Amino acid sequence: MQFSKSLSLLLAGSASLVAGIVMNDPHPTVNIAGVNVIDTPIVRLAIEHTRNHSNYATFKHQMRSMLYGSLLIEANETLRATVDIEVQAVAAVLHDLGWDMTPNSTVTSLDHRFEVDGAIAARKFIEQYGDSSWDARRTQLVWDAIALHTTRTIGYYKEAEVGMTSMGIAVDYDLSAPTLNNDTIAGVLAEFPNFDLIEATNETFTFICATKPAQTWGKYPDDHVSAMPAQNNANRDARQPAAAMGRALRARLQRHPKPAHRRHLHAPARCRSKLLNAVLAALKVSRGSTRLAGQAWCC
Repeated sequence: MQFSKSLSLLLAGSASLVAGIVMNDPHPTVNIAGVNVIDTPIVRLAIEHTRNHSNYATFKHQMRSMLYGSLLIEANETLRATVDIEVQAVAAVLHDLGWDMTPNSTVTSLDHRFEVDGAIAARKFIEQYGDSSWDARRTQLVWDAIALHTTRTIGYYKEAEVGMTSMGIAVDYDLSAPTLNNDTIAGVLAEFPNFDLIEATNETFTFICATKPAQTWGKYPDDHVSAMPAQNNANRDARQPAAAMGRALRARLQRHPKPAHRRHLHAPARCRSKLLNAVLAALKVSRGSTRLAGQAWCC
């Protein structure tokens, strides 16, 4: 991840003042895991809302994402003066509402990507619980931040609130950023351990692939498909070989060796095998097959 370059681009486009609460303004705070974060009624309600619609691993991920985003903002003078920290906090805490796997969930659908499910659910939450300061612009910033949080090549170039939400989430997976030291990260991890992050992510993606495969297509770059020899040009969208799925999955799980404080993020071999089998089974594809029965693969 080219964090420094992305942050520079984000700062270049964040000069306009916001109508919400910036870190340099007086505002209520609470210390969570050694990090002072904004403490307003809607942030507290957002934390409870995501707790009610998330398993514990996902809840911790969203809390860590909020904390890392807050730390990134605090470390930069321009961001402290321009980023609406209440928008960032609400967006980060609610960003994975679309991961709710509860049967008949009120925050997910069968016809939207999980990011869009989360963005729509967050908008409804703000409309119900936000005060008069939550105008259309601030609400839209939360919607965009959630809808684009997995699309860094777009989100990093939008408003600072959108970019910083995405960057805080990225730190939770990469556990690195120029302005965060290991002690700071360790403090967050002590309060919200991340040993279950990768397995929870994989299990959620498997569930999404199985329950709404048509909404997972396109979440990997096209080269995962185009690198494979074509068998039938008349039905290209149905042609994403199991071998390509396996490579994409392994590229996600078998990353380069990590420092000691990140080693526990490696998925064990049995988890990788279990996940691949589950995905292939969900999509009715055998390991030796070169064609999908459906049209999907998730990120």
